Amino acid sequence: MEKIKYLEQHMKLEYLIRNDMDRLECMQLSLSSLRSSFRCPDPIRTSPCGDAVFTGTIAEIESLTQVIQRKMDLRLRLEKQINQALEQMCKGAEEDEPKFQFAKLIRHRFIMHRTMEETARDVSVNRATVYRWIKQAIALFPMPEDPVDIDQELSLIIAAA
Repeated sequence: MEKIKYLEQHMKLEYLIRNDMDRLECMQLSLSSLRSSFRCPDPIRTSPCGDAVFTGTIAEIESLTQVIQRKMDLRLRLEKQINQALEQMCKGAEEDEPKFQFAKLIRHRFIMHRTMEETARDVSVNRATVYRWIKQAIALFPMPEDPVDIDQELSLIIAAA
């Protein structure tokens, strides 16, 4: 896997989690609007047969909640792996060396999901410098021995749902 693709996985995973959270919120809102339309404290009931009106929606919410949790666990695992690689990259270097600036660039851009302009502002350099340095930072970034591949992991998560 290319280094840039590896680092961009965190951004992709964050986007997928955010979309799932939005879907979950919509599902919960639809249930709350149904609940209020019946004017009773707890109209959402499921039967052991699974034929109740709201059984599917509740099951979908539970399933989506589990998928979100698994994706969040995957994101944390990936983030931990990236942070360990950044520590390895800076190991033995002085704080004023470019490696520290490069690690900061990678962290701001790929973990904190900052734009190039925001990253430039955060590290107090101009945008052109960020574009130049980010290439050097990625070249210096040490790939983990067993890098997380979110596409493979996501297919397992979806299959388990």
